[in-house]
Amino acid sequence: MRTRPSNANNSQVSFVASKFAIRGIGEALREHLRQDRIAVTCINPGELAAEIPYAEGRERALEAYQGTRIPLQDMVDLTNCLIGLSPAACVKEIHLPAMTDTNA
Repeated sequence: MRTRPSNANNSQVSFVASKFAIRGIGEALREHLRQDRIAVTCINPGELAAEIPYAEGRERALEAYQGTRIPLQDMVDLTNCLIGLSPAACVKEIHLPAMTDTNA
């Protein structure tokens, strides 16, 4: 029986392996920096609508990709939310696939 990696429906071994490596680096950094009260968050986004310039807006990206890619504005909003949290919070990991992405 052939199985796919549990984190994605993607058969590109190097792509999936590199995603796991980045998660591992994030976990190691988080533990190393915990004593300094520095939080490390690993965001695992799905495909981004990076070809659509940020200035063209979220609606343009949604229209262009019919919800299969995440607008850059969503990533900026998410990052601003994380930055705005209190020092008591530590968000370890966020999975953010596009709603209609069948590879998520």
